[in-house]
Amino acid sequence: MTRGRSTPGKIGEDLFYADEWLADPAVQSAPEFCAFMESAWVFNRAMEWHDEGLDGCVVCYSSVGDLPLTGENQVSSWHSDPENVIAQLGEFTRFEKKSSRRRRDCAVLPCLQFHLGQHHRVEVKVTESSTDWQFCLSAKGRSGPPLASSGWRQGAGEWSFDLMSELRRRGYQINFPEMHFIMGIWSKDAQSPASVNFQVSLKAQPALVACLPVIRAEQGAEAGQPCSAVALDARGQTIEIRPCQGLC
Repeated sequence: MTRGRSTPGKIGEDLFYADEWLADPAVQSAPEFCAFMESAWVFNRAMEWHDEGLDGCVVCYSSVGDLPLTGENQVSSWHSDPENVIAQLGEFTRFEKKSSRRRRDCAVLPCLQFHLGQHHRVEVKVTESSTDWQFCLSAKGRSGPPLASSGWRQGAGEWSFDLMSELRRRGYQINFPEMHFIMGIWSKDAQSPASVNFQVSLKAQPALVACLPVIRAEQGAEAGQPCSAVALDARGQTIEIRPCQGLC
């Protein structure tokens, strides 16, 4: 997925990816913006799409167990200020703050989409940090406070969060959320370098993933739409893909 475009005066997430409308250098250097500017997104590389023999339906799911969001096999890609350094160390990612623009800085995983039933919990592990760190989750297109936060922590530590339970508690019924994952650090001053080694993964569980019936007209809604589903084990391997045998 490549970056989007926006129009002058339009406020929206696409504004992050069109820096010609962000002439203010202070805004351009903010970590919430510069991490994405002129950058390409990496979609969930583990996601597969199936439509053959499914009567026009499409079923998509991740074909692995736990989704690694850090390290050499990560399914997406982290972004930060170009002056900072992001390196992969086995299953971990190392984020080094080199920029002297700010005390607060971050590495961001933009807009990862996944099936919530298949991967409902996020787990974070920090093995080393030279300064305070905080991990946050934010839903795509939502302003205000993060959906979830570890709070500011020091040194090595672990944090986990049941994303499905929280989204359902807040009234979200979506099965394919799009989430931002953010690792933030806070240095003693803007000129001080800082670093953190961290591992993030979405934990897998067996799931039944159904297609989304596409209804284009009122008549289709009344008559029903064909639906297909795939059953997956905890390793993300297919137990069965069932084509539609009726209407839902």
